Amino acid sequence: MPRTRLGPFLLAIFVGCSAQFSPQMAAAENAGAYLAARNAVEQGDYRAAAEWYALALGTDADNLQLLEGLVAAQMGIGDVVAAEQTSKLLISKGEKNQITDFAFLAAEAGREDYAAILKAKKDGRRMGELMDQLVVAWAELGDGRMSAALEGFDAISNEPGMEAFGLYHK
Repeated sequence: MPRTRLGPFLLAIFVGCSAQFSPQMAAAENAGAYLAARNAVEQGDYRAAAEWYALALGTDADNLQLLEGLVAAQMGIGDVVAAEQTSKLLISKGEKNQITDFAFLAAEAGREDYAAILKAKKDGRRMGELMDQLVVAWAELGDGRMSAALEGFDAISNEPGMEAFGLYHK
């Protein structure tokens, strides 16, 4: 039986297949995973969104939009530890924003590290005037300063239109 030379044939198949795994294909896979993550968010399925964002990051690890989406999805499923870690990665890439601040706040609250929450507020962490006031008041309470917490809730109640809201938290 004559031997067939498969070397050139296999090389041609390998070259053809490797062309299929080009940067364009990686971008398409990234886009598909990104779109699946966005769809999962729209459906309120944050667990699936986190998985899809993580998959998309596998082909584009420096994409700040994907990292932000992952933080939001991790927060959506209550995985504040993972959200805090992803936020640290975002900050290392120069991106600090409200979602990263919120992830740190949630992680600190989960650790009952009220002093860190109060320090971060003094250092400039901002999430909006009302949220900032509530966070400080609750952190004061958590840190054992009931009078300061009540003053914070009263300050909210004294703002026009916020009386019921401040009293509710008080």
